[in-house]
Amino acid sequence: MNIDDNKKSRATLKSYFVKNAIPTEQQFSQLIDSLINQRDDGVIKPSGGEPLSIEAVGDFEKAINFYMQISDASPAWTLSLRPRSNPNDPQTGRPGLSINDGAGNSRLAVDAANGRVGIGVVAPAERLEVGGRIRAGLLTIGAPDVNVDYSYVGGSAAGDLTTTYALAVGISGAQLGRTALNGKDISFRVNNVQRATLAANGHLGIGTPSPAAMLDVAGVARFGSLSIGPWPANGNYVHFGVTTLNQAAADNYALLQSAAGDDFGTTYLNSPETIQFRIKNVSYAELQKDGDFNVKRSLSIGGSDLYFTKTDHNHTGIGNKLGYAAIENGANYGGLMILGRTVNTSPLRRVVKVWDYLEVNGDLLVTGRIGSMGKGPNPLTPGWGGGMRTWDLEAEGTVWSRGPVQTGPRDLAEIYFAQASLAPGDVVSLDPDSEHIVLAPEANCSRVIGVISTEPGMLLNSLINREDLPADGSKGFPVALSGCVPCKVTDEGGPIRRGDLLTAASRPGYAMRAAPASTDGAYRAGTIIGKALCAHAAGEGVIEIFVMLH
Repeated sequence: MNIDDNKKSRATLKSYFVKNAIPTEQQFSQLIDSLINQRDDGVIKPSGGEPLSIEAVGDFEKAINFYMQISDASPAWTLSLRPRSNPNDPQTGRPGLSINDGAGNSRLAVDAANGRVGIGVVAPAERLEVGGRIRAGLLTIGAPDVNVDYSYVGGSAAGDLTTTYALAVGISGAQLGRTALNGKDISFRVNNVQRATLAANGHLGIGTPSPAAMLDVAGVARFGSLSIGPWPANGNYVHFGVTTLNQAAADNYALLQSAAGDDFGTTYLNSPETIQFRIKNVSYAELQKDGDFNVKRSLSIGGSDLYFTKTDHNHTGIGNKLGYAAIENGANYGGLMILGRTVNTSPLRRVVKVWDYLEVNGDLLVTGRIGSMGKGPNPLTPGWGGGMRTWDLEAEGTVWSRGPVQTGPRDLAEIYFAQASLAPGDVVSLDPDSEHIVLAPEANCSRVIGVISTEPGMLLNSLINREDLPADGSKGFPVALSGCVPCKVTDEGGPIRRGDLLTAASRPGYAMRAAPASTDGAYRAGTIIGKALCAHAAGEGVIEIFVMLH
């Protein structure tokens, strides 16, 4: 700063007024100009005890300049009553008190309109506004070094404040209004007691400072009406249940798993009511409160074993309900009980159907009747008590009956082989030249053995599953040995009446009325086929006869 030459130093002024000196007008002017004048210089010491007053000058309304040395070209600091946001633009000035640097930048300002204080800010929007970061001890508040879309709070000893902040709030752009809490790990404390921890690996611990999972709760967690965690009834277990039920009671949990003790790892599914198993909100199975398990669709058992472990179960009659069926281990009946589908209750009728193949490895006791091959168990013949009703009956061993054996067609037949084709009702005899049978070739043939059966009631020497069939291509035919069969007859021996004895006729395969061979009424031995059961007047025909060879 340049000093006015008219303003002399005290030593110079004193030299003007030494003894016997006569000061000049110019020297008196220099003395006056060197003094501070209240009116001209704006520095006033009012009367009445008011403090020293200084009038600001210029468009900055500067009150005081502070220099490191008077010879400096610019002041180091200025006390201004009109600070500017832009030192070079007078229009940005506003009334207030400001400490400006040598370039005119406001470093500390007090707004005259509202008393707000700004550090580095001319028009503070809050009681205190800092145009940059604030540091209080080891605490730093403000904008980070790089991302100006945020303001943050962090420790000044944390290092790079772009990543090691404690709290960041988005102030502009896409981040506006977003809040970020940050740290190597984050602790949430109440009364200086750590209640929750967000660890560096992203795990959140509630009640534990070292969470071992994404969410680690040291105690019971509640989600609305859902309760998860250590079981209040027994600390050796963890549970899953609802808070509307008292989980301290032993029967209210939904899922329980042992975390310690002899049953470690065992899982229990529980309900104070019914447990339902659903798919797409449709119940397909349910475990009822009384322990009954109901499956609405088919049940597959991978191990192929089904065990009834209750040994004192008594038959309950559940199979008696219409449409119901059951399998029971009935102690009161001493065995496994299959109770068929109940189709009638009065009288009781339950139906069990087995498809394809049934094998019983042991004795089979049937207390009712048996029907097979599509035949019902009810007897077809009036007066028959029932037992087994079927189509064919085949035995590999002896067939023994305590009572009579009744058949349909009333003849006993046996298979014999012939090379010629034979028909039912044909009278046949033994071929003297081969092991075959032939049509009886002559009247009163002594080699006659019977009549070809139409439908034997009992068949001997059956062809089914035979391995000893002749190799010459001959075929087997059932020859009635006894009983009632249709037989071809002719009137060669005269009209046939009921009860007449019959023998072979001269026409091959036919029978005729036999005549005694002597006057004493005796017939030729070995020629009688049987006895006529029907009359035949003339010509050829077929009648029922009773086969009785003699």
